[in-house]
Amino acid sequence: MTRHTIMVAVLALLAFTWIQCSDEPTDKPARKPPRYKPLPDTPLRDEPEARGTEPRVALKIAYPSGTFQMVADQDTESTVKVTSGGKSRTQDMTQKVTQWLTLEVARPDAKGSRTITVRFTRFRMAMDAGLVSVALDTDNPKSLAKNPTGKLLQAMMKATPVMRRDADGNITSVRGMDRIVKDIVAADPNAAQMAGELKEFLSDETMTAMIAQAQKFMPTGPVGVGAVWYGQAAMPVPMIGQLDCRTKCKLTTLEKTSAGRIAALAIRMKAESTGGKTVQMGAAAMNVDSATMRTAGTMELDVETGLMRKTVNRVTGRFALSLRSARRQTTEMDITMNGEQTITVTPAK
Repeated sequence: MTRHTIMVAVLALLAFTWIQCSDEPTDKPARKPPRYKPLPDTPLRDEPEARGTEPRVALKIAYPSGTFQMVADQDTESTVKVTSGGKSRTQDMTQKVTQWLTLEVARPDAKGSRTITVRFTRFRMAMDAGLVSVALDTDNPKSLAKNPTGKLLQAMMKATPVMRRDADGNITSVRGMDRIVKDIVAADPNAAQMAGELKEFLSDETMTAMIAQAQKFMPTGPVGVGAVWYGQAAMPVPMIGQLDCRTKCKLTTLEKTSAGRIAALAIRMKAESTGGKTVQMGAAAMNVDSATMRTAGTMELDVETGLMRKTVNRVTGRFALSLRSARRQTTEMDITMNGEQTITVTPAK
């Protein structure tokens, strides 16, 4: 959940920067009413930790043997305040991102470890920033040709990462992400300036570390209905810098179904960064000076298998950016983002 939200935010920044670097006008006279309201900035620790009532169960995110389809969908609205040359203007922007993946989970070996092969089957992104819009779809290669974000998506589609999961359900390693950066640079020599930054995000080591940090958000022992627990982790994110994430989780229901016991969790997250590095994008340079994100939503988890069946989250974010164009003009951008994210995982038919 957290990793997908971060990836979408990074892709949005890349695509929007490309728009700002273009010579096209982006002003749009009409403003549509917002569909999403910002999440309230309330304290995360609003009740004490508790183990909940009996019966108590162990909760962990894992994947049983088999093939699964994952669909991650995020719909966001943003307002961008652009300041340049002492003048400011406000620009509305909408973005819809959908990602399809196939997860192939092998049977465990003698030690209980198993591999999970990830195949990116499709990525679609549509962004409307006024008179300029971006529509990228890996099923339509022509849509990817002239956009640097499109080259990133093309490289991702060729990669086949393999994760290794130990007997306790923990992801201990990720292999195969390094190829993405190599393919980007091979396809576009201008992208070599960003290779170091992209490698930080897409390398095997970074993805392993991010997944390991995300696993810290699950409870350390058995919990029952009404249980409350808190988590904290630090994730390195390109451009954004180190993102300090804090979560509150609450087990709201534990239901017996024909498919097994399903745990429903209410989850809130807060994440913030004090700033990232300057990233060269051709002749332009961008820096994310600060970033904050909040999410609130639910997760359905299969108790017996650890399969995360579905998550639905509201998302609020704010990013402060500075951009130096090829003409050496400095532009400051303040982006506020609100939207909704849904992830579903189902057995392949």
